[in-house]
Amino acid sequence: MHSRRLLALPLVVGAAALALTGCATSSTPSDDSSDGTIRVVASTNVYGSIVETIGGDHVDVTSILEDPSQDPHSFESSAKTQLAVSKADLLIENGGGYDDFMTTLAKSSNTEADMINAVDVSGLDSGGSDEFNEHVFYSYPAMVKLVDEVAKRLSDLDGADKSTFATNADALTEKLQDLESQTADIARTVDGDKVAYTEPVPGYLFNAMGLDNVTPR
Repeated sequence: MHSRRLLALPLVVGAAALALTGCATSSTPSDDSSDGTIRVVASTNVYGSIVETIGGDHVDVTSILEDPSQDPHSFESSAKTQLAVSKADLLIENGGGYDDFMTTLAKSSNTEADMINAVDVSGLDSGGSDEFNEHVFYSYPAMVKLVDEVAKRLSDLDGADKSTFATNADALTEKLQDLESQTADIARTVDGDKVAYTEPVPGYLFNAMGLDNVTPR
């Protein structure tokens, strides 16, 4: 693979990370949300940042996992996290076995808040496959669907600010579509090149580039 091809992959991966997490802020559970903002608890700051971008000042977001190095499979909840979930108006999880702790937290807190499941929204899981890649946050089409779903749910909770949510969602969708366009441009160069990787995280992005996964089973 030529050097320009080697540079192309981290370029788009980095851009994807910036698009989805670049606007994330430090998220801590608030004691109250009596000012009318929508209280949202997201399993990770990837989804928390999407909600913040769409909701702006009208949402109060708590992202349970903020450090990318944290393993969601080994997460242990705290009283602080449980409290945030119990007071939430909306919950958002990745799903697909990635962050099962969200389901546990929701059940134990007896919350009545609706849950957005990104895997379900994506439509990528056909069911029954042990090889399903749950890391749908690297699929641009999946995130475009999620942005639309978040805007709808926020509008259901705060109809007065529906137009703001729609405008912000459209702007974020445009950024994601631009990244998708960049990926398509790179695919013209690297399509068919062989690639091997130890974790399935970037699988959807690599597939969009037309890369041939030769990782041994």
